[in-house]
Amino acid sequence: MKKLTAVVVGYGGRGAAYAKYAIDHPEELDIVGVAEPNPARRASAAQWHNIPENHQYATWQELASQPKFADFLCQRTTCGFQAIDKGSGRGLPESDHGR
Repeated sequence: MKKLTAVVVGYGGRGAAYAKYAIDHPEELDIVGVAEPNPARRASAAQWHNIPENHQYATWQELASQPKFADFLCQRTTCGFQAIDKGSGRGLPESDHGR
């Protein structure tokens, strides 16, 4: 099976919990980016998942302005995904696991 890559938008309780799958199953999933306005949460995501600084974003708008660099996006906020999906044209499908 191909190892997948994901970007997490919203690294609060739910986002961190879903991203933990990558820690528990590193052969299946790698978190390669994060969009999180809280600097401490963004730093936590970066530390836990070895996310390079150039893939750490304070807003989903910053993320949406970048070329696609992941297989999918795991959006764990209450707003924002529709704007990313329709506004960016980057082709990052949303994961609906856990809904």
